[in-house]
Amino acid sequence: MRIHKPILKYTGVLALVLLLATACEDYLDQAPEAAITEDDVFSKFVTFQGYVEDIYQCVVDETLGQDAQTNWNFGDDVMEDRGDAIVSLFDQGNYMAGWTHWKSSQFWGDLSYPNNNSTGAKGKKGYWQSGWYGIRKANTALKNLDKLTAGTQEERDLIAGQAYFFRAYFHFEIMRSWGGVAYIDTVFSPTDEIRLPRLSYRECALRAAEDFRKAAELLPASWDETQAGQATLGQNAGRITKGAAYGYLGKDLLYAASPLMNGVSTGSYTYDEELCKQAAEAFNEVLKLTDQGYHGLESWADYYK
Repeated sequence: MRIHKPILKYTGVLALVLLLATACEDYLDQAPEAAITEDDVFSKFVTFQGYVEDIYQCVVDETLGQDAQTNWNFGDDVMEDRGDAIVSLFDQGNYMAGWTHWKSSQFWGDLSYPNNNSTGAKGKKGYWQSGWYGIRKANTALKNLDKLTAGTQEERDLIAGQAYFFRAYFHFEIMRSWGGVAYIDTVFSPTDEIRLPRLSYRECALRAAEDFRKAAELLPASWDETQAGQATLGQNAGRITKGAAYGYLGKDLLYAASPLMNGVSTGSYTYDEELCKQAAEAFNEVLKLTDQGYHGLESWADYYK
């Protein structure tokens, strides 16, 4: 059977047209953000800061507990007859299920939970799920800090300060619920085999203290007083500052110094006086900022706010 050359010619043209049409359709079907590279995100302060601000979404607000799961905090004032509620699990002494398996509690969380008024932008936030997510994002920010080539030194300090703070903060929230854990200061790939030793509470707290100190050195007392903060002047409330870093540094050290945590770590159920002194020094830095007008008690007229 003979096939005429014109037929082969037109068949080839038709195939090419169909290929181009399909390629164009596939290209147009891609989401705009699919073509964004790491350099696009991390080379400019405004986009890098946008990446970092997503970490704020990982902070757990206990007042937003799903289905009144914070009722356990009321102690004996509340009786719960539902066998599947965290307060019932705590009453039964089944803390493991309450802390590590109950997705509606603020301890575990569920990032895939449907978004509604009680969950926020990152699903049902919990110290475990949201904490490790936030730690990875903080480590990713620190890993890519050198890519901020278009930024000033102030902008690099702001990014690094926030990343160090959140890496320490989420470790603190996790270890005050579960005790000492491995302190993660690197970005793992999907193929990495993670076999890190569990640290004692004291060891983990001291690692967090190092990061809180770095954050305090890098962060401003007020974002409104920075050049970068001028773009969002008057809307910087809630961003991490030097005072917040010193405050959590003191809290971290004071918890580690407590008889309970010191006993777990060293066997001596007494206060660790050296850590207490370090905590007092950190809190004193907050008081200095208070004397300078950066912090203070709310007036009674505005207390309800």
